[in-house]
Amino acid sequence: MSRHEKEVRATLRIVKFDPMSLIRTGFLISVSIAVTMLTATLVMYVVLAGMGVFESIDSVLGDLTGSSAGLTETFTLPVVFFSSVVIGIFEIITTTSLFALFGFVYNATVPATSGLAVTLAEDQVQIESE
Repeated sequence: MSRHEKEVRATLRIVKFDPMSLIRTGFLISVSIAVTMLTATLVMYVVLAGMGVFESIDSVLGDLTGSSAGLTETFTLPVVFFSSVVIGIFEIITTTSLFALFGFVYNATVPATSGLAVTLAEDQVQIESE
């Protein structure tokens, strides 16, 4: 660091998380994950069905087992959509609960650990006037 540069530092200590803020944040994050998962599942299903992958798997399974495999009758768009929605709801509940649990555990352990220390630094450069 040269003689014309200064470094400003601030040390912060996180001693408490508001559980309701964590629950709201966890809920919003989990909803965005669920929507992304639902969209990706539907896009993948439409692409795979359009390419005829399920019919090919039906044909291979039918040749191996000697009977007609009903993969195309089992994995229809409503079944895939409903399954994805159920998994998304489970994911929302689980993720939100884990955020809340993290908040309560962190708040309970702060007296023993004295919290989390975060140091923020910023370099300030002074320009010499001519």
